[in-house]
Amino acid sequence: MLRMKLAELTTFIEVVEAGGMTQAAARRGVSQPGISRVVRDIERSLQAQLLRRTGRGVELTPAGERFLAFARETLEHYAETRRAVLQLADAVPSSLTIVVPLGTGHVLLPPLLKRFAAALPEVNLHLHEDASTKMMAGVVAGDYDIALICSPPALASQIDERLYCEQLYLVGPAAAVGEDEQAITMAEVAQLPLLVPGTTSAFRRLIDACFAEAMLVPRIVRTLETSETLLAFALEGEGVAILPYSNVLRQHGAGEVAVRPIVEQALEREICLAIGQHLHAKTVPTARRAIKEAVRSVAATLRWAPASRAMVGDRGPVVARRNA
Repeated sequence: MLRMKLAELTTFIEVVEAGGMTQAAARRGVSQPGISRVVRDIERSLQAQLLRRTGRGVELTPAGERFLAFARETLEHYAETRRAVLQLADAVPSSLTIVVPLGTGHVLLPPLLKRFAAALPEVNLHLHEDASTKMMAGVVAGDYDIALICSPPALASQIDERLYCEQLYLVGPAAAVGEDEQAITMAEVAQLPLLVPGTTSAFRRLIDACFAEAMLVPRIVRTLETSETLLAFALEGEGVAILPYSNVLRQHGAGEVAVRPIVEQALEREICLAIGQHLHAKTVPTARRAIKEAVRSVAATLRWAPASRAMVGDRGPVVARRNA
């Protein structure tokens, strides 16, 4: 029996829209073999070649064009059906799944639970941390209802609002980083032994782009996959890392690391709110208000500054599309 998950359909669409598996993996912040395996499993299930590999990426076969149409229609039909079910259920969902950036849960989850318990006491709340590059696919597929996303990648059509701006810091032992809280330039950072995320990470692409813009070549000593390992290696004296303050709040408070704000404005991330199109319109205002109140209550602790329309990479006002 042919069985296929919505996430697999979403992955196939992303590969086509990105123009290749490597490009889709980079947008997602996942490994290319994982993307290839999903496509290969779909082709094996259908017993048909859907994508033709080229020197530039991939192109659709006739069978692939038909399957792409099916995938898009299926996801759209699923979203419409879910909206209809919520309407029949009097518009109040029995549960909501909310996801926040990795490393922020210890600060964000308590106020989220408090605000949603007061605003929607009948709703069962599921709270998660995830990588921002994976969140948007989860929102599109309906796996997540609401997400706080750092610098959203492609498929960002469901971004409702930019909330905050997150500055990045040079992090490590004081002996390696220098004077705590003193600003530092990218030129100075480039001279230090750097621990950086993997090349498929959106965070890494932001760092690379900032160095390239400044025409600097960083001194990279090790590539690691997660912010936790970056911080762990920094604490061991293996090098210094570039991280948001939210990821080192506890260690900085305990005096284990020093932090120095990097002054280049380009090395900032937007914190955006994404709400799934499947969520009923009557629920959205209450949910949006609860999550914004929760985030506002801890923004200063996380060192998040209110977002500005003049931020680097501004894409103009975001217009949310809602179904009544």
